[in-house]
Order: sequence, then C-alpha cells, then structure tokens
Amino acid sequence: MIKKKYLFILLVCLFGLGAIEYMRPREVDWSVGLLKEQTKPFGCYAFFQSLPDLFGGKTRINRKNVFDFLKEEHESGALWMLVDKQASVDSLEWERLKSWAGKGNEILISSFDFPEFLLKDLRIGHEPNVIHFSLKELSYEWESPFIEYTKVQKLKNNGTVSYFVLSDSTEAVPVSAVELANEKHPVSLVFPYKKGRIILDANPLSFTNVNLLHYDGIAYAEGLLANSSADYVIWDEYFTVQKDRGRSFFSVVWSYGSLRKAYLVLLLGVLLYLFFEGKRKQRAIPIVTPPENTTGQFIKSISYLHFIKKDHRSLLKKKWMLFNEFLYENYYRNLFSASEEEVKHLERKMSLEEGALQRLKNQYQHMLDGPEIRDAQLKNFVIAINKLKKK
Repeated sequence: MIKKKYLFILLVCLFGLGAIEYMRPREVDWSVGLLKEQTKPFGCYAFFQSLPDLFGGKTRINRKNVFDFLKEEHESGALWMLVDKQASVDSLEWERLKSWAGKGNEILISSFDFPEFLLKDLRIGHEPNVIHFSLKELSYEWESPFIEYTKVQKLKNNGTVSYFVLSDSTEAVPVSAVELANEKHPVSLVFPYKKGRIILDANPLSFTNVNLLHYDGIAYAEGLLANSSADYVIWDEYFTVQKDRGRSFFSVVWSYGSLRKAYLVLLLGVLLYLFFEGKRKQRAIPIVTPPENTTGQFIKSISYLHFIKKDHRSLLKKKWMLFNEFLYENYYRNLFSASEEEVKHLERKMSLEEGALQRLKNQYQHMLDGPEIRDAQLKNFVIAINKLKKK
C-alpha cells in the first residue's frame, strides 16, 4: 500500500509539472538556427516557403553529400544554395561544386564565416563580426550589373556585421555593401565562373523570418536572388543538418529546457523511490546455528555402556537383527523365517558360496543357546557378518 502511495505522488507531480509547462507562455527562442522548418525569429521557414514563387515553383532539397548529389544532377540552370552560420565545405567539395557551376549552374553561400581556402581561391578577404551594434539600422546599398536598379536599404542587424575585403586581383563584382563610418564594405559578391556564377553573402540573417517581416528585408533577399538567372533552386540541408549528427543523448536533452526539467524530475523520482523502497520491510531474521551432529558421540556412549555391562548376548541379538534388516532392505528376504530353499536362493543372489548363510545362522543359534558368550566369539561373529555384507 505504501509503495502505491509513493507511486501515486510521483505521477501527480509529473502530470502537474507537465501541465504547468504546457500552459505557461513559451519564451521566444532567439537562437540562430537558419533551418527551413524553423518558425522562430532566426529560422528560414518564411524564406523557404517563398522560393517556389521566386523560381516558378521549382525547388529541390538535398540531404546527400556533394559528390553523391552532383553525380545524379546533370541538368544546368540550377542554383545550389547554402545558408548557415558557418560554411563547412571542405576543399574537395568546393572543387566539385566549382566544376558543377562551370557547366552553367550557380552557387550561393550565405554565411558569417567562410573557409580560408575558399577565400584564397577567390582572392578575397573576410572580416566576420568585426563591429558590434545593439539592434541599430544599417544602410545596405545595392549597385549590381546583374540587376536594373540601385537602391539603399536599411536593415536591422542583430548586433554584428560581417563584410568582405577585396583584393586588386579578384574577379568579384560587389552587388551590395554596408556603410560603416562613412566607408562602404562589400557584403555580397558575384563571381562569374565559366558558364556559371558563384555568389557569396556575408549576411545570412537576411533570409530569416524576423528580417522578412519588414519590406526592406524582403527587398534585400529578393535583390540578392535577382543576381541569379537560375531556373530552380537546390536547398542544401546536408551541411546544416549533419552538425547535429553524433550528438550524445544527454547533449540533446540538455539543450531543451523542458526535456532537461523532465529528466531532472525523473531522476529525482528514481532517487526517492530507491530511498523509500530500499528500507527494510520486516524484522531482522536471526542467523540460526544448525544443530551439531552428535551421532558419533552417541554411538560411542552406547558402545561404552555395553562394554561396561558385558552383556554380549544383547549385543549378539542386536547385531543379528541389524543383519536381517540389511538382507530385507537389499534382497527382500531375512533369516528369521526363511526355509532352507529360500536361504539357498538368497545365497545365490548375494553371490555367496553354498551354505555360508546357513553356517552363520547355525553359529548365531549355537552362541545364543550357550551358557556364556566370550569376547572372541562375538568379535568373530561380527567379522563374519561384515565379510558377507561386503560381498
């Protein structure tokens, strides 16, 4: 009954905590996710849903690595798009993507940070998160040879600004810039590459839900995509989703507040259960010492009494009775009421020489009828019985 009471209290606590967590107002998750299914402020749900309208309803999702995916991708006129906090493309993947872009396709990578080999390959520099703001409006100026307008837009930044640094030998064409301290810094670059293009953007937050709530944010995203002449978009999820692979169970649980609280409550409940149920539920059972085997001592005592009494006749009768019990238990016969034929049959079953049992029976009768039984007679009679038993 006590066990059920504790279990009931634990269940009530769990359901109560779950109800409180369900009914309380949800805090806004301001972390940067940049995933297409995330509806939080810095997710890309709204932008991804608008891609079919911008590219005529043609949007594909890639969850394979670059080599497996491009092995199956033979069409031209595609835009491969990666939006992430860090462009985690390695050198081999980058060379494969460039080769694919040179066949008439386009690459768009929007990230806060780019690999060093990629920047060296395109002969540009990058300054990530160099100037900090507290949600101020920044002026982004568009002046691109690939689109028909020049426009200044004001976008709210989340606290930092990243931009590119151009070298004299680069073939990059700046298409947008941010003005900081009366100096313009390129934020978006287009690289013509053989039959295709490579587009780099240092402001991935421009594709997030909170940025698309404003007209300037929508115009910035549309203006960046206006530099593309692709027929359809390939939205890459291989580099964004694979970062969560290999995470341990506890790291996943600990990264969500509700799961963390539920795990702690479960752990507390298990500890309470072990504490209360681990107590003894009955009195201590004493250790009972087994009784000492005194059979040998008893036999010695009885033998000593017989030795002192010198009652050899009584010992003779007891020994004869025990021998007949032995015969009955093992051969279902005894010598008390056995006929001569039965005695012979018993001798054959015991593999004895003919007349052995009869001689032992006669010896017993002779000793019993005699006036006195000496020690030597009783000893020889016992030895004779023991020899017959062993055979």
